[in-house]
Amino acid sequence: MWVVQTPIQMHRFGGVHKLTGTVETPDGFVGRRVHCFAEDDNKPGNLKITRWYPVGIVQSDPVTGAFEFPYLGAEYTFTLISFDPTGTYDPAVVGGKIPEPM
Repeated sequence: MWVVQTPIQMHRFGGVHKLTGTVETPDGFVGRRVHCFAEDDNKPGNLKITRWYPVGIVQSDPVTGAFEFPYLGAEYTFTLISFDPTGTYDPAVVGGKIPEPM
């Protein structure tokens, strides 16, 4: 599993928490790139447009579909997007994810 994250992004959104998950299609678990974005002002009842800041990209495991974004701050919520490079499936988007302690 590889991770692409810049020092500035990790400094701003960094911490001692992580996001984990799996990527799955109807055919089973798959290896896909998963993009992580930090959400700005995403609170219940907030009518402002949520801005997303790119945090990093990881490759999920091709056998188990598992991925992890380590060292995230707990004070942020995150949106995860996984794209299918074959074009068979639409992108999967999950928003409002809260990191868990490492």
